[in-house]
This record gives sequence, structure tokens and C-alpha cells, in this order.
Amino acid sequence: MGYYVIDHLPSDEERLKHANIVTFTHEFSYNAYRSDMDAMAGRMARAGMRHLYGEEPILVRTSGGSVPISPFVETLGVPAAKVPTVNIDNNQHSPNENIRLGNFVEGIAILMSVLSQSPE
Repeated sequence: MGYYVIDHLPSDEERLKHANIVTFTHEFSYNAYRSDMDAMAGRMARAGMRHLYGEEPILVRTSGGSVPISPFVETLGVPAAKVPTVNIDNNQHSPNENIRLGNFVEGIAILMSVLSQSPE
């Protein structure tokens, strides 16, 4: 489209040479977080999964994903828990990322079950 894209303020020379200048800079990052599995969020997640499926869920200390939750955990000082809501072969962040309708509906059921639990 004829734009000269730079990551800094344009110099006088660049301004004279290019009619259409766009400055593009970015910084995007957030920390990982770790919450105690016995914190309220973890207990609610386990109770919701147990309520929905009738058995204890498998607890995993780590999970993947680019979920920007750590700023909330850090700023508010609250624990967080994640529960699975997608199909395992969803190809996240790829051109053919997908979610099966059944997994979408199950994800809604999981979230409703977790959120309906009373904090102990």
C-alpha cells in the first residue's frame, strides 16, 4: 500500500524520502503464574469437574496456552485455575485451528459446573 514501516520516530531524512510513514512498535508479554491447587479456585474447579463427571479430575501442575491471566493473579493477588474446554487436536494458533461443536458444548457445561460451586 506504499507505506514505509519503521519501529522508531522518523528522521528528517526519512520524512523527506517517504510520503507515507507508519511507526509500529509493540511489546506484549505476561508472566507465567502458579496457584496452590488447594486454593479456592482449585477447589472450585475440582468440585465442578467432580460434580459434572462423577469422579475426581486428574490434576496437572502445568498447562499450555497463551491465556493472559497472570496480570490478574499478580495485580489482584488471587489464585487461578484452568480447566480444559477444547478438543486435544484443535491445532491452536495454526491456520487450521478448530474446535468441535461437542467440545464447545462440553466446555460450556464444564464452566457452568465450576462456576456454580460454592467456595468452601
